[in-house]
Amino acid sequence: TGYQSSNDLNRINIAPAGNVGLTVRGGTGSSNGNVGIGTTSPAARLHTKETGTVNSAIFENSGQAYAYAAIKVNEAQNNKAGLSFAVGDALASTHIQAEIHGLVTNNGGALTGDLVFKTNQGDNLQERMRINSAGNVTINAGNLFLANSSSRISNGASGEIGFNYNTGATGGLAWYGGGTSSTFSVTNSGNLSLSGHIYLSQPKTISFANAQTIRDNGGGGLAIRVPVYRLDLIAGTNAANGHITFQTNNGTEQMRVSHGGNVGIGTTSPTEKL
Repeated sequence: TGYQSSNDLNRINIAPAGNVGLTVRGGTGSSNGNVGIGTTSPAARLHTKETGTVNSAIFENSGQAYAYAAIKVNEAQNNKAGLSFAVGDALASTHIQAEIHGLVTNNGGALTGDLVFKTNQGDNLQERMRINSAGNVTINAGNLFLANSSSRISNGASGEIGFNYNTGATGGLAWYGGGTSSTFSVTNSGNLSLSGHIYLSQPKTISFANAQTIRDNGGGGLAIRVPVYRLDLIAGTNAANGHITFQTNNGTEQMRVSHGGNVGIGTTSPTEKL
């Protein structure tokens, strides 16, 4: 144990076998009272440095079921207590590759806080995800990737959203209303499967870009019920030239109602009312 030199009385080194293990820096200025482990020039209140392959620091509480380290900050809005992952000796944004910090969000009153995640892209540290005090998650300018081929997002009760559901690498999206069977699903090719009902609470239009077929693959038939208002069936580019066809035998047209109101049985161009 001793001073660094007679010319530097502001630093005390503890150096077993000549190797400096602990440095306490005194004097005046920003480095006053800094403690260094493995370094003779500590740049913070506690600065550990390791150039070998061992761990730089270990926090252990072998007598309890938990061990934690607290990073504290004054309670003032926008103050943050964080953990930075950096390269080199500086802590500028060009040296920090990622950061996690707790952000004070309240301005007086009860304490509230957000958990903020940042990553570095091109020497620019940017916020990527935030969990706010209410538990809501915001992902900024990125995508959510789920590595498992049948991953789900669940509310822990009766609602789940499944990704790549039973379709392997082709992908897909499904909604599970509880249980293992999906109630609504969309494949990567755009096919939609629905095991329940479609309810439109307001007057809306369901549009198809191309010719589509509504089909019951179970053989139960198709029923359209309109208890109060009218039912409009329009085929064609608009209501002015649309028509309705009735087909059987796998697509054979049997009857048609033209845009002028003529009904044809066995003809696709009826010229009279019937």
